[in-house]
Amino acid sequence: MRSRRAQRVCGLVTASRVSRRKHNNKQRGQEPNTAGEFFKGFGFSMGPHGPEMYQKTVHKVGLYASMQFKNGSDITICLLEEKLVKPEVPVLEEEHTAHEKRVWEYRMNDLMKTEKHLEGNLRNLFMVLMSLCDSTIKNKIENTSEYPKLMK
Repeated sequence: MRSRRAQRVCGLVTASRVSRRKHNNKQRGQEPNTAGEFFKGFGFSMGPHGPEMYQKTVHKVGLYASMQFKNGSDITICLLEEKLVKPEVPVLEEEHTAHEKRVWEYRMNDLMKTEKHLEGNLRNLFMVLMSLCDSTIKNKIENTSEYPKLMK
């Protein structure tokens, strides 16, 4: 049998182990709070490791977009294709029923919302991408003729 003192000490040790475990699990399970933390060690640069780093960063940006943005998978598709990929427009046949027309209207409304989200998300993602660029890349981007269009 344990003495009273051993039971008290054992109870304290058990309690402190449980609270320590809970604290450690919080630290391990925490996700990065900011884009800076999420992209630590990633970026775009003109150095010798630039092309290799570009590939890794684009994949990381795709993951970030799918986690952070509504319809993030649309952004990921645009990143992988390296161009704007809009969803397919539904087709309404000339001879259609009232139900088919309602379904088409619903799909068109959904398409318009999706495109609106995509445009907003791409603008937000552009800012994230600019934060990942080194000063040389930022200067090159800012000096292009298309930069003012991107900032609208």
